[in-house]
Amino acid sequence: MIARLHIGLSKLLLFSAPFLLSGCLYLGEIEAIQQVSPLEIFMSYPEEGEVMRLDQNPNTNKAFVYVYYSDSLNNIDFRWRIGPNILSSEYIPPDGVAVGSEVNIPEPDPSWNGQNLFVFVFDSGSSVSRSWPIEVIEGNE
Repeated sequence: MIARLHIGLSKLLLFSAPFLLSGCLYLGEIEAIQQVSPLEIFMSYPEEGEVMRLDQNPNTNKAFVYVYYSDSLNNIDFRWRIGPNILSSEYIPPDGVAVGSEVNIPEPDPSWNGQNLFVFVFDSGSSVSRSWPIEVIEGNE
């Protein structure tokens, strides 16, 4: 949608005085700008709505997310946390229009039982998050 402003020079001077005083004079084309699509998590483990079960086996305590993104993938930031604890994660390189992040929790703290594992995904214009309730299973080796 493009709207054009066609005003003769004499009418321009009459109409521009109030706009100049208010700082609102614009004589260029007005174009509708397509809104940038927000980030979207399309795949995760655990899946949305499932419980994150953590045991004493460091090879099984993994979670990951993949997001779709329609613009540049360069500015995406993944942040994982459990309560105030920030977890280190690995970046999964882009594949087409998707990028991901994985977290490995080698030694779960028993006090995390009943808390949530969170992932927050940010880019320059939008964000998305997901969380899973945690169940710490003690005694599994």
